[in-house]
Amino acid sequence: MDVFFAYLLIGTATPIFLWLENRKIALLQIPLIVLMWTTLILYMYADFGAGHLIFGSIFVINIIAAHLTVLYVLYTSKLPEFLQSRTDEGYTH
Repeated sequence: MDVFFAYLLIGTATPIFLWLENRKIALLQIPLIVLMWTTLILYMYADFGAGHLIFGSIFVINIIAAHLTVLYVLYTSKLPEFLQSRTDEGYTH
């Protein structure tokens, strides 16, 4: 359960980091975050049963969404070009 809670905290902070790069993706993640926290609260106060399946499914969907978002931001950002130019500065042929 500690891993799930840590991921909930990281997932909750993700739109803050994306706000400057891509506001649409940050806004699209807000309903997922609300759903994650709602499911966690319902899971904590419910009997074992369908909550396991729902919580696990939402967790997996959120992990996939977070990884796709990171890949999208890295693909569209200038970070790889910036890092490449920084490594070539002192290099003489």
